[in-house]
Amino acid sequence: MVSTADFKRGLRILVDGEPYTVEDYSTQSASARGSATLVKVRLRHIVTRGILDRTCKAGDRFEEPDVALRQVQFLYDDGEHCHFMDQQSYEQFALARTDLGDEAPWLTEGLQVTAVVFNGKTIKVPLFVESGERILVDTRTWEFAKRAPK
Repeated sequence: MVSTADFKRGLRILVDGEPYTVEDYSTQSASARGSATLVKVRLRHIVTRGILDRTCKAGDRFEEPDVALRQVQFLYDDGEHCHFMDQQSYEQFALARTDLGDEAPWLTEGLQVTAVVFNGKTIKVPLFVESGERILVDTRTWEFAKRAPK
């Protein structure tokens, strides 16, 4: 369990049984005597990528989700599914293009990406990917991140 005192950017927590990443947070001191200190937090849903703004009392506790990061390689796209291979176990799996959302067009054959796995299911790839002239792109914002190494 993690407390609001443990909040930092990138921390993963469960809110109402759903996995979120802390995007930003701020502490608001109590203005009246006996009032609780409040923590305002901006969360990003790990699966849907939606934003949730929430206000908590200082000291509120949250469970940590069963989330793991794995290195995977994009193999091919058959039109309905994108096929990947886990770089550690060499296990192959497919994700529906609809599950990948806006990231699907950025995938190129042989691309190494980081997959986020929640409760044993791969749900999100990638954070930054190559495209066209070998640049790195932040798929959350669709903005140029940096040039890819040659």
